[in-house]
Amino acid sequence: LAPLLSAEDARREKIEELIEHLDNKKDEALEVSFRSIQKMFALVFKELIPEGSGSLKLILKHTLDAGADARTRVANFVGVGIRVKFPGGSEATSMSQLSGGQKTMVALCLIFAIQRCDPAPFYIFDEIDAALDASHRAALAKMVQRQASKVDDDGNAKEPTQFITTTFRPELIRASDKCYGVTHARKASTIRAIAEEEALRIIAEDTSRQRQHIGVA
Repeated sequence: LAPLLSAEDARREKIEELIEHLDNKKDEALEVSFRSIQKMFALVFKELIPEGSGSLKLILKHTLDAGADARTRVANFVGVGIRVKFPGGSEATSMSQLSGGQKTMVALCLIFAIQRCDPAPFYIFDEIDAALDASHRAALAKMVQRQASKVDDDGNAKEPTQFITTTFRPELIRASDKCYGVTHARKASTIRAIAEEEALRIIAEDTSRQRQHIGVA
């Protein structure tokens, strides 16, 4: 009976060693992924806001010894923080310090950073440019156009990413390949393909109505 128990204990010990090894590999991969996203976030932020700067940082419970393993280091993570600076403003370390448009830009920088590290086949954006000023909308449209291109910056072929977005602004319309108009009547929505010129006209008319409404108010 004793040798049988010893063999069982040995098998259990081997399984536990394997589990610990796989957990460490998983945590090491998590650290590598974060460092990649961290690097891309800084690059994307500089592309979207050339006069600004942005970085991601890990928030830790406490300082660890240099020899701590990956599992211990990951268990010490509390969250992810930001350190960003927009033109004309001071450095911010919390999303609560940012305006609505700035929060949108930081979120988009993170999305594009993740996309460059682990791209998805398509993205759906719902009026992501609503709180942005004209310069940021133009930078966003340029970024979307670049990410959706079938060639990279060096002219080499790459797998394109599809972006589907709703907007009431002209910048994304001009950067798009296809436009669709959505109308609503009798409790039903209708969608149809439209030319870029018609899409821009609809947006211009909508903007004009909003200005007239504000003027009346």
